[in-house]
Amino acid sequence: MQFQTVEHARKVLEEVRYPEIKGVRCRALPYSRPTGGASLSSGAEKKPTTFQLFVKGIPARWTHHELYENFKPYGRIISAKVSIDGDFKSRGYGFVQFEALDAAQTAIKEMNGKDLSEEEDAKLEALETLSVCEFIPKADRNGVQQPKCGTNLYVKNFPENDFGDQELRERFEVFGEIASAAVMRDDSSGSSKGFGFVNFKCWQDAQKALDELKGAMS
Repeated sequence: MQFQTVEHARKVLEEVRYPEIKGVRCRALPYSRPTGGASLSSGAEKKPTTFQLFVKGIPARWTHHELYENFKPYGRIISAKVSIDGDFKSRGYGFVQFEALDAAQTAIKEMNGKDLSEEEDAKLEALETLSVCEFIPKADRNGVQQPKCGTNLYVKNFPENDFGDQELRERFEVFGEIASAAVMRDDSSGSSKGFGFVNFKCWQDAQKALDELKGAMS
């Protein structure tokens, strides 16, 4: 779709960024002709990859729109995209690109490790914990230490029946800062199901805990 002025295009983009077409949430993005002329990004340099974030643990119900709405309080967003498969189902991760580096850094600080289990209609409980970090393209990953695991660990075979959230947190916090720790319990009896989840602030600490304690809970 082509507009007579850049201002009109910007206004429409802000108001109809994620239209729903035949039941599928779509994205509206700026497009500039390679021949030149005015564009939404005229005069701007290519955005550094440090402004783009990788978001993992996105709830299945989130579309591009929900991803955008949850991150827009931290700054102007250029693009927010949930990765989907051929059936238009979410793969559980996505990307958010900010216009400013400080906005991206604030988003990482505020959203990494965020527990979504208390949201209305939440269904995945402790699994709904966001992992947010800087996105590094494959071409730029040489020499960069890559995550061996995620920040969220699944823990089972607790040593005692009364092993609770606090005991779980204390067992793992020696390895690094923890965003959340939860023992799964039966809805009716409140008794432990014998497993839980520990979500660290960074994957390196999660990896240390995994290396040290794998097979140790018994």
